Amino acid sequence: MITHYTNDFNDYLKKFKEKFKEYFEKYNSQKDNPLFNKNPYQDFYDDVIKKLQTHTLECPHCAHKGHFIKYGTYKRSIKTPFGMVQIRIQRYMCKNCGHTHALLLSSIIPYSQLLIGDALKIIRATTADEYKEIMCNNLCIDESTISMTRYQFKKHWKERLCAAQIQLDDEDLIFKCFFHYNRQFMQIRRIKNKLYINTNTA
Repeated sequence: MITHYTNDFNDYLKKFKEKFKEYFEKYNSQKDNPLFNKNPYQDFYDDVIKKLQTHTLECPHCAHKGHFIKYGTYKRSIKTPFGMVQIRIQRYMCKNCGHTHALLLSSIIPYSQLLIGDALKIIRATTADEYKEIMCNNLCIDESTISMTRYQFKKHWKERLCAAQIQLDDEDLIFKCFFHYNRQFMQIRRIKNKLYINTNTA
């Protein structure tokens, strides 16, 4: 698994809020139409893939670079303020070792439908009013989502952050989690995950 460090989906959402609102009204009415199968979240992901320099990717398994080829896609559901949305995630195969890896964005928590920005809001919240605000802003998030997120944080991540002296409000939270634990924040499964940062400024 590879995590590409990018801007947050939610930041992208805020920037194009009105455009997204108009688009999703159309999307929700035509989402079963095979001719209308894209959404702004997919556009954001596809744009990242388009700019990706594949030859710079390092295989998390064998550490070789320049051996990745595209190897199909799979659908992934994410909880958004406009409902549950599916995006196609690109897979790559390393020709050197034969292992396949999904390319996720840093906004995505592996094996979770919750975006990392929303997970952080839930974990940081301390009052019932804050929880209500989170649920009002994203109707896909309910009380069970909040309870499970807080439970997983306490069980799997609270002690890890304390041990590595990582704060929830650290701007480099994601970097520190990868540095100390080789996984995305709130990633539960012990799957090899490599953080990729595009240093190309062109």
